Amino acid sequence: MSKKIISLIEENKQFFFGYLNKLLHSENKLFVKGNLLDILYEYKQSDEKGNYEAVERILKRTTEAVSLSNSVYFEFREKIGDSDYYHFNVEEYYYEKISTTDYLKIKEEYVTSETKEDLLTLNFKTFYDKFPGIKEPKNIGRGVEYLNRYLSSTMFTNPEKTRGALFEFLFLHKYKNQQLIVNDRIDSPEKLSSSIDAAISFLRKKNDDEPFENFRHQLQELGFEQGIGNTASSVIENLELLDRLLTSPDHLALKEFLSRIPMIFNIVIVSPHGFFGQEGVLGKPDTGGQVVYILDQVKALEKAMKKSLEVSGLKAETKIIILTRLIPNSEGTKCNQRLEKVHETENSWILRVPFRTFNKNVTDNWISRFEI
Repeated sequence: MSKKIISLIEENKQFFFGYLNKLLHSENKLFVKGNLLDILYEYKQSDEKGNYEAVERILKRTTEAVSLSNSVYFEFREKIGDSDYYHFNVEEYYYEKISTTDYLKIKEEYVTSETKEDLLTLNFKTFYDKFPGIKEPKNIGRGVEYLNRYLSSTMFTNPEKTRGALFEFLFLHKYKNQQLIVNDRIDSPEKLSSSIDAAISFLRKKNDDEPFENFRHQLQELGFEQGIGNTASSVIENLELLDRLLTSPDHLALKEFLSRIPMIFNIVIVSPHGFFGQEGVLGKPDTGGQVVYILDQVKALEKAMKKSLEVSGLKAETKIIILTRLIPNSEGTKCNQRLEKVHETENSWILRVPFRTFNKNVTDNWISRFEI
């Protein structure tokens, strides 16, 4: 939390803690920014002498808050990707900074009403140890481009090591135990380069639109498998991209090559809140544009995946699952059905699973997304 926000709190401490007392007596215990501002406006009507502008400036730096017992816990986010967590004890009139872990434990305690020592903990530190981290906020949301630039730069500065890594990467791609891209006739990066030259020379004698199946066996002899293109011209383009990566890598070539390799056959989209369905759900609580958007997105994704695999020369099945919540008291919708096929798709499905409380009972009714 910045010195400016701390100063605002200190200068308006009595009034700010009076506002926190309002939060403690609110029916809800979990707040997002809009809830916090609504309660501030209610407070304003009961006491017009306070510095509401200062408190509003503080609240606009928050993303959420939790009230528990005689305390309120805030997440402050003053810049992208950087949060601070604070505990405000209303009864004893003090505040302190707390760790992310402590804040998450408080949220768990709010849900279960008891402290648990065996909470599920997911540690992603290993990923951050092995991969470059984004240090500047301007790169947030541009992770793939950032990673491509980093990898191509590494390939340029340490060519032998990264050529070996690229070579190993090509062998990872399989579909139902069927090897894709390259086979074991190519046993080194040097062999890969010479095989690329031989394959391109062979394919230049073919018509551009000649299908992959017509020369599949000849390419296998040279060390190449399905997934490298569906016509002679597309295979040449992909091999030339691969050769460019081996000799003079850049992030644009890396991005283009990766986009052409068949890697994604199955997608799961998680959308746990609201009444997720295709009929009779719009207008219900927490149910609106997101449902329409995801259903449209799934239809477009399926078409894009199938087109991508077709262009790569691979005949493969795709599958998309929308993982959402099963609601037994479905209010006339199909949200109590475990499985529902998405209309206008070939293999996309809504899969619903029940929510359970901490005592293992199935939660029958709809729950607000804030509670979830």
